[in-house]
Amino acid sequence: MKNKIVFKWLLLLAICSFIPLSGGFAQAGHWYGLATYQVSFSTGDLNDFIDAVSWRGFGLDFRYGMKKDVTVGFVTGWNIFYQQKSGTTQLETNPPGAITATTNRYTNFVPVMLNAHYYMGERGKILPYVGLCAGGYYVNQEMQVGVATFQNDSWEWGVAPELGIVIPIQRGLGVVLAGKYNFIFTKETVFEGTQLEKEVQNNYWGIQVGIAWQSY
Repeated sequence: MKNKIVFKWLLLLAICSFIPLSGGFAQAGHWYGLATYQVSFSTGDLNDFIDAVSWRGFGLDFRYGMKKDVTVGFVTGWNIFYQQKSGTTQLETNPPGAITATTNRYTNFVPVMLNAHYYMGERGKILPYVGLCAGGYYVNQEMQVGVATFQNDSWEWGVAPELGIVIPIQRGLGVVLAGKYNFIFTKETVFEGTQLEKEVQNNYWGIQVGIAWQSY
């Protein structure tokens, strides 16, 4: 239910933000936005929990031109990792234990972050950029073991360096290709109070492709 509510709000935000286009990219005094489809790859503790590629993700990015080659703004989105695993799950208990079963594993990320980007190149041509996002992540992790469900919600802090390009299609409209590393530097204790309790630090890579547009 929580995931459905988040999806509805993000979809409404995307619809409301798609406004008429004009001008080039990264101009001072203009807003522009990006709507992207994202593929993500887990690393570290997240990879231990789910090592499958996430094919379900999207992002909404809004940037304001401070000057010709610099924008600031904010970004949000939704990335869903899922995997069904069969085998033995080791428990970090005292004494150590294990569960042998088929498990369904989910991790949802909803970033809410401020960002800044710097653009290189000439307007009207392919425009490379580098950027940094900083802020928070709503993280929801769930493991289903038979009829039992273990769930954890938390708010974590992190940064996400980004490298990408904008390929112009026509005036005020372009295709964006980018890569981003989501580094969550706070640790969380998942499934607290159960035999699955564990301290983790969830990080992941993201590749995104989508549409960039500029407002009046």
